[in-house]
Amino acid sequence: MNQQQANIDLSNSEAYACESCGHDTFVTVFKLRKLSSIASPTGAEMLVPIQAFACKECGFINKEFLPDLGEDSQDESPLTLV
Repeated sequence: MNQQQANIDLSNSEAYACESCGHDTFVTVFKLRKLSSIASPTGAEMLVPIQAFACKECGFINKEFLPDLGEDSQDESPLTLV
């Protein structure tokens, strides 16, 4: 398998920061959503993982890092990272 890497000029990029604390380092996290058997394509209840990036400093997930999940898409309390 021949994999090519693109040359990217990062001077043309924009930095991201946490909307809550301003920190600029993030970790990969997952939110889980339970899908009822009625809505599931398999007919069985299932858990659906949603990957996101949480601030390494305070655990906050910027809104643009998650799809719209309804009213509770952003919890009031940050994630606890260990």
